[in-house]
Amino acid sequence: MSQPTLFDAPPWARYGPPFTREPLARSGDPTTSHEAAAAYLPHAKAQQAQIHAYLRGVGPRGATAREIATALGWTMEQVDRRMAEMRDAAMISTRNGRDGPGCLPLERREGCAVHVAREYA
Repeated sequence: MSQPTLFDAPPWARYGPPFTREPLARSGDPTTSHEAAAAYLPHAKAQQAQIHAYLRGVGPRGATAREIATALGWTMEQVDRRMAEMRDAAMISTRNGRDGPGCLPLERREGCAVHVAREYA
């Protein structure tokens, strides 16, 4: 058995972009949870594509999770679940005032952070 190096691909790399973190199931979860997570990935990617298309459409003004949810006919929770994945995958930036990749100076509308397609960040 060999020990992984810093240059080995993370275990979730098999899921492919735009995912940069292990999606939906923790490493200690049962096999059935991992199977369910793998089966859900195409749906998650489709949701990300729809959110990204909407954010590109609204341009540099961006949109809050609430605005995206209303436009797509989803709940805010459905949108929020994809935001961190999309920020990590460099698809969007969030005007949340935090330090880190994909974070921009603070801007809020109706108490919600504003998300913009990375093309407009």
